[in-house]
Amino acid sequence: MPYDDAKYGVINRMWIGRTPKLGGTSSAAVALIASGTTKTVMTQFLPRGPINIEKFGIQVVATLSSADNSTGCVKRQRQPVELWKGTTSTPRTTLMGSVHAILGDTGRTALWGVASVEGAALASQEVEAGKVLNIFLATPNSDNGTAMTVIGTIAGGGTLAYFIDFRPKFDQSKWEAT
Repeated sequence: MPYDDAKYGVINRMWIGRTPKLGGTSSAAVALIASGTTKTVMTQFLPRGPINIEKFGIQVVATLSSADNSTGCVKRQRQPVELWKGTTSTPRTTLMGSVHAILGDTGRTALWGVASVEGAALASQEVEAGKVLNIFLATPNSDNGTAMTVIGTIAGGGTLAYFIDFRPKFDQSKWEAT
């Protein structure tokens, strides 16, 4: 009987936006956009499914800051990062979970700090075979959850790395009970 990660519950971590030296898959970090608009960071990652998502999160790789366009004052704001599943034609069908980085000089997420969501806190954990995963930066908002419009852009860039911890889903039909 061949070895299978799914049978033994092996958790895999996939990094997006880290160099291979730091456990990632790409040669460049994924830069956070320098405006208050939305952005798709990763589209159509097709895992060899089915899988269960155990944890989804972000890590601050370079300092994040925010600014008030009207006065140049630094303001505290949040950058929501969402994990979606869907199909190749509509990759954002089901929101699985979201986390956020705090930007700005007051109380911001520390350099190399991690924010994550896991287990029961995820709206959905299962990614069926043939479904794709998508990471999306939503509209930045204030620390009380109000969407930032004219006031509030992400100043100086900053960089986030993203990770997904997943476990291959065990298919009992392919294994004997002994």
